[in-house]
Amino acid sequence: MGVPILTYALRNDELLHISKVENGASCGCICPGCKQPLIARNKGLVREHHFAHSGDLLCHGAYETALHLLAKQVFAKSRAIYLPNYYWNYDHKSNHSRFPFPPEFKREIIFETVTLEQNITWDENQVRPDAVGRINGKEVHIEFANSHFIENLKHEKLKSLGVSCIEVDLAGLPLDEIAILERLTTVSEWVYWIINPKMDQLFRQHKKRLEEQKKLEQQWHTWEENQKATEIAMKYHAYKNDPLVKLLLTKNDEVYDCPIRKVLLEPLKLELIYNHPILKQIIDGAYWKPKLYGQWPNGKWFYFKNEMIYIYPAGDRELTEAEKKSGDQLFYGLNKIKEVLDNDSIGDCGSCKYSVDHFTYNMKQFEVCKHP
Repeated sequence: MGVPILTYALRNDELLHISKVENGASCGCICPGCKQPLIARNKGLVREHHFAHSGDLLCHGAYETALHLLAKQVFAKSRAIYLPNYYWNYDHKSNHSRFPFPPEFKREIIFETVTLEQNITWDENQVRPDAVGRINGKEVHIEFANSHFIENLKHEKLKSLGVSCIEVDLAGLPLDEIAILERLTTVSEWVYWIINPKMDQLFRQHKKRLEEQKKLEQQWHTWEENQKATEIAMKYHAYKNDPLVKLLLTKNDEVYDCPIRKVLLEPLKLELIYNHPILKQIIDGAYWKPKLYGQWPNGKWFYFKNEMIYIYPAGDRELTEAEKKSGDQLFYGLNKIKEVLDNDSIGDCGSCKYSVDHFTYNMKQFEVCKHP
């Protein structure tokens, strides 16, 4: 990529467009970058009119310096800028940190005065912003950048002054007054805040309000939780002391001590299966989810009190008569119990006419039953 065409030059410290000067070396202009004499080539019909160094010497800093000077000149002439968006972390490319200006803030600014390259002194220190715009007794410092942006030391100095500062990135702009003015007066990522004490203060106030609101919400949530816990405790003790209801422990919506279950299993106490130690426990009310697993003779089992119990011993060997008889007795008894417990009304408290309430207390689930 070649060096951009230089269409502005200095004459007597004034930046002039190629169309404003005489042709040739008599233009009296010098390069904004290296300060060497230039030749105005503004009579040609083929190439764009431009300034050239003697002997077509290449000066890589000429265009950037001319653009920087022209931007300051345009700003001083127009005194116009559109205040850029404010981001509380000063990352103007962020998608989440933008903090809106209050509605009453005017963002289309025409400054009363603009001063260029003014030395500002405080505490024996100096800072020299590219431009200072003043309006209603307030100042906004403007820095123009291309390849060189505001350095940390200058930033800290401006910050200690407590002034607002905007940086305008001139990258990609032609040496054209209209293009520069458009960049100054439209919202884009090329114009951004370096310092904004007023908006910083507003954001801190906003953040403090949010923190206070969050604190109040947390306090209210804690109060609600305490109230709820108190109400649940009162409910638990009220039901516990009520002789007309039963508090039944549940797990995964299944009741472990369903009174209907006990009533339905009661007749089985008169059968021989009641003599089996495991079957007796189930008939007396110990919880068993009526499920059988596996296929005989390769093993058949069920789960009872969190333990896996084989009905028929697992394996490929032939069962002894005693093993088969014991297994047949247990298998028969379990199926008898299963027939009773497969009743749809058992454990389905949601559709049971005796169900009164359900709640959780001390990490346990309870069903309130009014079965007589």
